[in-house]
Amino acid sequence: MAHVKLTEIDKLVNLSFNEVVLKTYEAFELIDPSGSGVFSVTNKRLIFVAAGSSSITSSTSITEWMIDDIKGIQSEHGKRRHKRQTAIANILGIITGLAAILVAMMFFSGREVLNYYYIGVGVLFLTFIILKLTAKRKMFSLSIFGGTTTPIVNFSSSFYKSAITNQIQIKPSKYTSTMIRDLGSTILNAKGK
Repeated sequence: MAHVKLTEIDKLVNLSFNEVVLKTYEAFELIDPSGSGVFSVTNKRLIFVAAGSSSITSSTSITEWMIDDIKGIQSEHGKRRHKRQTAIANILGIITGLAAILVAMMFFSGREVLNYYYIGVGVLFLTFIILKLTAKRKMFSLSIFGGTTTPIVNFSSSFYKSAITNQIQIKPSKYTSTMIRDLGSTILNAKGK
């Protein structure tokens, strides 16, 4: 099974009589558990295949839900600012501003300003800019619901820290947005077949 691509779902899962793969969504990286995974929608099932390997183990996990048992999907994707990093950047920005004012006051009062003051303010300012620019992180969450308000399974980026059970952490990829936009309509199309 090591030579089979995850997107070749019909080689990983035996399809039932008259079962057809409607769409397979490209792999994305799994964080916890580690590996990669794909969603595949057939006219009868929603299938999630996860494959992981390390230097000592390798495994393929297949989870499937009957298409008629899926009652809803809730998703969110985009970018959010990391609160702690933004707070540190803001505090550093205030310190940088105060240090710059202090150096400017020393310069204009005729005092000798040592070069390391300029370097220090420059380093503080550069650190502030880097923290501010990197505070935005990709985030993603997808919950699949059965007949209750409790999700059957949750997929989320590591941006979310949650105690939700059955949560699989993923790293969003360039395919994540497409999957979020298409998955609901693909499932509805499958239910209509």
